[in-house]
Amino acid sequence: CCTYDPYDAYDAYDAYDAYDAYDAKLLSEVAGDHVGEIFIGSCMTNIGHFRASGKLLDQAGCVDSRFWICPPTRMDAHTLTQEGY
Repeated sequence: CCTYDPYDAYDAYDAYDAYDAYDAKLLSEVAGDHVGEIFIGSCMTNIGHFRASGKLLDQAGCVDSRFWICPPTRMDAHTLTQEGY
């Protein structure tokens, strides 16, 4: 199912240049589009956001994207790891 290879030729500089935080779109505007990278985390997320994301990923089975998962604390990261996320 998944064809994403994180070691493929990837130019982080080009990806960063293409990023524009002010180019936000509603999910309905991009429904069906391929999402190459997903970032979940900040100091404003709580452990419930990660649990909900984990449940969505379980339902999806396989996601062809690069994930950046950054819980706000080491304690949250440890708890999520112990819970199987």
